[in-house]
Amino acid sequence: MDGCSRSGSSFRAGDGDLTDTLVDTQENLEVPGAVFLLTPQQGVEGFVEPAGITTAAKTARLTPATSLAISKERTATRLNTPKR
Repeated sequence: MDGCSRSGSSFRAGDGDLTDTLVDTQENLEVPGAVFLLTPQQGVEGFVEPAGITTAAKTARLTPATSLAISKERTATRLNTPKR
């Protein structure tokens, strides 16, 4: 199976381990590439603290790049893979 350069995942607080989710999301990802993580915005049930995303990303060998509100309830965070 060929890999892809972008992958995405949705995560809410209470869904389990964010690091595991990010590692699994990278399974077929080419390097360099990016993971787009969708999370609830602050004030919405399931909100994930930005510090938690940063910690999980670093543990999963990803670098947080940018975050953007994509709706009233969701934020998308781009996490880059390390370059070879």
